[in-house]
Amino acid sequence: MSSKISFRDLERDPFFANCIKLIEARHGPLTDDLKACLVDMAGWADIVPKQHVEWILDLLRIVESMNKAEPAPSDYGLFWIRLHGLLTEVADYFAPGKLPINQDRLWIAACERIARIKSAFTEEEILWIEHERMCHCHPAPGYYRKSVRMKENGKFAFKNDFKGRPLDKLNDALKSVIAPHLGDSRPLAREFALRVAADLKILNSAAQAWAEQVS
Repeated sequence: MSSKISFRDLERDPFFANCIKLIEARHGPLTDDLKACLVDMAGWADIVPKQHVEWILDLLRIVESMNKAEPAPSDYGLFWIRLHGLLTEVADYFAPGKLPINQDRLWIAACERIARIKSAFTEEEILWIEHERMCHCHPAPGYYRKSVRMKENGKFAFKNDFKGRPLDKLNDALKSVIAPHLGDSRPLAREFALRVAADLKILNSAAQAWAEQVS
């Protein structure tokens, strides 16, 4: 859908017309701000799918580079960022509960392939993927370190966990993943890339075909 649209265009579109009807039935007439928000959402309707499939495509490029020859140094950092994004945001986008109408075959194929890719990693390895993503996206990630901060009431709060996992156990889990590689994450990245290569190629084909249908 073109980004140069008006609210009247949405009212003529069957999908958005139904959305407008449902919202107004529950909350009353749409405000100007909400109308503008819907127009903005519609303008991005054909861009968001492309962004997700381009993410998958770039991860595939990096994986194939790692599996054929020595990749560029920057590809190691990008690998962890792209892989983490696939297992979180892209996986959420292709979640079964968000299945769009008339796109079931390709959508389900993408959902299932992402699930297969995620199942290729242990819980500790997924923690490591998130750790690497943190390290390559932040200059001084400190999520795995104990810390103290002062709350608004003037009392101190002690942080000793990450997502409910005690930091000592978190660090033990991270060490268990990297220890076989003597602290070098590059061979680990190549191992992970090889592990997901076949499923990622199939995922890319399904996602690209789906994006063409909805664009």
